[in-house]
Amino acid sequence: MLYMLNSVTPWAHRLWGENDHAYYLPFVGSLLALHWLSVAVAIRLAHRSGLVLADMGLEAVLLGGLFYSAHRAAHYQQRALQPIA
Repeated sequence: MLYMLNSVTPWAHRLWGENDHAYYLPFVGSLLALHWLSVAVAIRLAHRSGLVLADMGLEAVLLGGLFYSAHRAAHYQQRALQPIA
């Protein structure tokens, strides 16, 4: 929904409607901001529910100040094969 609302912003109109390429970076910047805002909200809601990224099969890694998550399927597959005590 947020991405659809971004399409009516002035920079989107100038980039796509008037073909003004000077608004390319503001448009892409707004998409990146919306993406990371969505990620932050999802993580916040998961933490509020008592979940951590590892519960979803993700491992949070901080590299050079940039947050990304790496999938840990092998770890969870190995845990699934262990007998329940």
